[in-house]
Amino acid sequence: MPLAKSKHKPISISKRNFSTENVANFKNALSGLGWNNVLTSNDVDEAFEAFWNDFSTIYDLHFPIIKMKFNRNHHKINDYMPAGLLNSIKKNLIVVKKTCQLEMLNHYLLKKITET
Repeated sequence: MPLAKSKHKPISISKRNFSTENVANFKNALSGLGWNNVLTSNDVDEAFEAFWNDFSTIYDLHFPIIKMKFNRNHHKINDYMPAGLLNSIKKNLIVVKKTCQLEMLNHYLLKKITET
């Protein structure tokens, strides 16, 4: 018996913004952080815990989780959907919008010509 396809689409998605500005700010924050509590610890578990607390705090500060509205033309519907397909969809939408604008302009001009 084949599995039924789920028609439920995600309403929003969560992602982090890894812009060049955020990455630069993250690197600056890491370089300015004192690592003495990690380096001077004699216990490996305590050193890792200190490192992880510092790192994850700065990571969450500079790359916060952002909720975005799901758009099937810009976000992957399935995990196996290739990025090239999304690029093709975006380019196709641009062509369709330009074609519609030209058709509307053509219709408007024909209407103006026939009115005079």
